[in-house]
Formats: sequence, structure tokens, C-alpha cells
Amino acid sequence: MNFRYFFFLLFSFCCFAQKNHYKVVYEQKKLATEFGVSIPSTVKTYLEGDGKNSIYIEDWTHVNNEETNNIFSIKSEKNPAFFKDLNNKTIIYSTHIRLKPFDLKDEIAGFNWNIKSETKNILGYNCQKATTVHRGRTFTVYFAQEIPFADGPWKLFGLPGLILDVKLESSLGSLTISAVNVEIKENSNEIVNPFVDKKIIGYDEFVKIYNKKNEEMLSQQAEGSTLRLSDGFMEILLKK
Repeated sequence: MNFRYFFFLLFSFCCFAQKNHYKVVYEQKKLATEFGVSIPSTVKTYLEGDGKNSIYIEDWTHVNNEETNNIFSIKSEKNPAFFKDLNNKTIIYSTHIRLKPFDLKDEIAGFNWNIKSETKNILGYNCQKATTVHRGRTFTVYFAQEIPFADGPWKLFGLPGLILDVKLESSLGSLTISAVNVEIKENSNEIVNPFVDKKIIGYDEFVKIYNKKNEEMLSQQAEGSTLRLSDGFMEILLKK
């Protein structure tokens, strides 16, 4: 092992040993172009965790209101939320198929990260580039080794530092998730799982339901119609 790298990690660990809680405010910008019309959207998102569990919330309830950057005022039951168990590599979250809601549990063994040499400064942190291909989508991120928590927005995790910037480009459009504020502090508050007592299905079962609903839509259409469900913006859901 490179000894300079080892001592850097040791120094970072000592600095953060008493600071076990992180909060990040991101700005998410999405441009959907799948159906021939450009549909832009911008929303604040929030990540809070302790290195073992975390919750990531997309705050659509304040999408046109700048009244808050306080994660404690963001209600997960009114917004898309992703609860991560980082030790067991599981993510529980809500989604929908044509407005029908589902709560599902995704078990991801890990992302095959390719760490690059490029770096850039984000909010005063020297961040390093990494890429991965996940379920048909290519993600480019920048993570801060100075913040030694292997977490990030959405489902992303597993790098030796907190992910502060995400970019996704695909045939369906583009997405950026960029940190605008980072707070690291001591905190004994438990990260609460908002999906306790909810009916949870597995990710594979959800994909089967998604494809079945798409086949039903196709079979009910008039000849020549091309209406169908989306391939899936962040992950490819439809069978080809």
C-alpha cells in the first residue's frame, strides 16, 4: 500500500472518529427527452446518514419554494425516499407503475467502481472521479475521501468517500445531482426506517410486474400505436 495514502486515510479517520453523522443537500437537475419532448425539472434532495444507515429524500413538496434547507422539516412520507442499510447492502424505497405505488427492497451486492485520476474541488473538498455501469446505465461521480463515509445520493454507495456529484447520460435524457451543502457533526439520533410495517416486495418481482403491465398496454393498443412504459431512467426495467 502507498504509505502516503495510508496515512491520509488514517488522518481522515481520526478527524472524523467523533463526527459520525453527515447531512448533504443536493440539487438534482433532470432533462427527460424519451418521448420527443424535453421535460426539465429541478429539485432539492437530502442525504442523512451515520455510515451504517442513511435516508435519501427527493423534496418535491418544496419544488417551487426555497423556504427550507433543513432535512428535519422534509417529510419522507410525502416524498420519494430511499432507506439504505449500508452494512447489508439493501435499499428500501417507494416507486410506482402508472400511479400505482409500490414499496420495494433492492439488494445490491456492490457497484463495480472504476476510480479515475481526475479530481475537482466541490465545496472545498478535493473530489476524485469514478464511473460505474449499473443495470444498463453509466454513472460518473466525484467522491470526497476527506469525508470517509461510503455513501451517496440515490442508491449509490461503496466508494472510499462520500459522493458529492453524480452525472447520468442516456437515450432518455440527462441527470445531475450536485452537492450544495455538506454538514458533518456528532449526532446520536437514529436514522429511522420509514418503511417499517409497509408491504415490501423484492426488486425482481417489481420488474416482472413492470414488464407485465407494459405487455398489457401493448396488447390493448390500436394497430400502429407505440405507447409503452418507459425503459426506466436510472435503471433499465423493460425486457428487450
